[in-house]
Amino acid sequence: MRIIERGELSGFASFISVAELYVVAHIVKRTDDVDALLSYLGRLPINDPVARKAGEIRAATGLPLPDCLIGSSALLSGMVLTTYNIKHFSRIRGLKVKTPQDLIRQK
Repeated sequence: MRIIERGELSGFASFISVAELYVVAHIVKRTDDVDALLSYLGRLPINDPVARKAGEIRAATGLPLPDCLIGSSALLSGMVLTTYNIKHFSRIRGLKVKTPQDLIRQK
């Protein structure tokens, strides 16, 4: 997170990803850490075009709907999706996917 704090890396999070982070945070009782991380990130909305594209992705790939919403948010925003699940999200045609390490190495 230090690279984000220094302003060397910026990004956005889907509201689906935000909810997923808070699930884990509540289980391990570390919501303050998630709050801190999210304070540096903007949000990608879920709107009608994102929902429509997510439906298309789901029909084509069979990926879980939350992942389709995350992928369609990034795709329609022209953003690179940062994830450890490259194999999973690379099934979404046209989506640029990188690991967090890939982004750090670029800096």
